[in-house]
Amino acid sequence: MIQLKVLKGAQQGTIFKLRESTFNIGRALSNEVILYDDKVSGRHAIISQSSGRTIVRDVGSRNGTFLNGSPVEAAVIKSGDKLRLGETVLLFKATEEPLTTDAGTVRVVKNAKSTIHETVRSSEGSGIFNVSEVSIDALMAAHRNLKALYQVNNVLNSTFELSRLFERILDQIFNVTRANRAALMVVDEKTKDLEPKALRMRDGRAPMQLTLSHTIVNEVLHRGSGILTQDAMSDDRFSSGESVTAFHIRSAMCVPIRNKEQTIGIIYVDNEESSGTFKRSDLELLTALGNEAGVAIENAKLFEANVRAERLAALGEALAGLSHYIKNILMCMQGGGQLVQRAIDDANYASVEKGWNIVRRNERKLSSLVMDMLSYCKDRLPLREECNLREIICDVLDLSEPLLDEKAIDIRHNLDGRDIILSVDQEAISRCLLNIFSNAFDAVGPSGGEIEINGDTDAVTDEVVLRIRDNGCGIPPEILPNIFDAFCSTKGAKGTGLGLAVVQKVVKEHGGNVTAESEPGRGTEFIIRLPQHPEADQQ
Repeated sequence: MIQLKVLKGAQQGTIFKLRESTFNIGRALSNEVILYDDKVSGRHAIISQSSGRTIVRDVGSRNGTFLNGSPVEAAVIKSGDKLRLGETVLLFKATEEPLTTDAGTVRVVKNAKSTIHETVRSSEGSGIFNVSEVSIDALMAAHRNLKALYQVNNVLNSTFELSRLFERILDQIFNVTRANRAALMVVDEKTKDLEPKALRMRDGRAPMQLTLSHTIVNEVLHRGSGILTQDAMSDDRFSSGESVTAFHIRSAMCVPIRNKEQTIGIIYVDNEESSGTFKRSDLELLTALGNEAGVAIENAKLFEANVRAERLAALGEALAGLSHYIKNILMCMQGGGQLVQRAIDDANYASVEKGWNIVRRNERKLSSLVMDMLSYCKDRLPLREECNLREIICDVLDLSEPLLDEKAIDIRHNLDGRDIILSVDQEAISRCLLNIFSNAFDAVGPSGGEIEINGDTDAVTDEVVLRIRDNGCGIPPEILPNIFDAFCSTKGAKGTGLGLAVVQKVVKEHGGNVTAESEPGRGTEFIIRLPQHPEADQQ
């Protein structure tokens, strides 16, 4: 697991805990780490784990990425290093054992009773800022609570993925309370039953089982009240054969997760250290956190619903585009077939070749479309083998030779006599290069052009860096950020928009990264970075 703590900046004190092998940092909401800093670019940097190393890369940000005070484009980052993006300074930490968040097993004992010592209505959460008693202690307490809720709000609104949001809510619970165990349960919209979504102990372990009092749950759910119980060792909620001593629970709190005057779940925390662990102020703060969590959860649900709707709309648009593209191919094949049939009927066998070439060209287009669709839709682990980059590129250029001759394209590369060995899935990487070369061939137009290929190794990151540049028409700046999205195409009826999406997918499956730089009228450059020795590093 990777942890980023904000040491300096608007979000000072915020901790981002990430379990992904690759994640983006920037100001845009689509990033996994969102920074509220005007000097941070929308998509500023990428941190990725591969080959036993963690690499930080700047992705063309306005103000650059700094590692321990030095500007970097790509560099290895280690625990204790400091990143600066804009005016925000982040402390990087990598932990070997990730926190275990589990839905777990939660039992609600229905025939048990509970002694309730404190009750706080959901609307009373604002009491944590009560400074009617003007004193240094009261002002300091209000300031601590305000700072805690500010940090909670920043963290909870930094993700719209529900599973990750549940984990971050638990993180914040442990940050603002002295709880040893915490559970988050949400009401199922269909069954109206409580379902556990996250369950964890402070040390990261997931408890085998958590037992809750029906009295407490009912009070929280139906009255919208936060509950504090002290000295649960004397509480009879563990009757019916349950041993209170076995659970060692002395203090517990349970608060509603609310949104728009509706309770959508509960947060439960307990502690076995002493009977006076939690105070009324803790209950008020946890109640306010429950209100913040409710808004964040509802926002995440709305975002997911939006995404589903957009995906359906995109799917419909994609199917329409694919249908049109396939229809064009079939029409061309039909035209070629008619030429062949007419030549046979007239015994004019010299004309057969013309019609047959039309059929073959469109058959290759259809085959390429099917292969791109299969590559894009199917998750697969690369079948790695030791390969020579020069040989892979030469094989792809050999396949493209007829088109190169037809368009009079001049190919230049720096690989003559050079052996750059890397462990990759040769077939998959060949397909990536073929897609990029195909785009370059189209970009330079029918009157010819130049394509420059440069391969090298980066000793710092242990990566192979491949740059493919053409002097073609370039990509409009408004389209450039989306070129790796599925079905984004600048070729009209000539393209499907799957080629570059496949390139990005395959490169990511290899633990690498692909970017593009372009200027209209002056050409485009694709930069592919691939780990050189992933298997050796893992052993």
